[in-house]
Amino acid sequence: MIDASGTDDVARYNQVCNAILLSSASSNEQPQGRRFSRRAAAENTMHKCITAVRSLPMELRLNSKRWLEERGLEALNDGDV
Repeated sequence: MIDASGTDDVARYNQVCNAILLSSASSNEQPQGRRFSRRAAAENTMHKCITAVRSLPMELRLNSKRWLEERGLEALNDGDV
């Protein structure tokens, strides 16, 4: 049941987004051929998103920040990471 404020919808949406980010972070797929550029861009974006989502575990957020820094990229730091 959804309350009048829509908070159940928001919570469900956040759960789905978190699940997508968590599953993407644990993927061991390697880029191949011409798709590398798109894959690399998607991976960079995924790690940037992970660093900004406060509802994800801090360890995961810190690992993504470290991953970005190792590649000369910046995290979407909200001050906690």
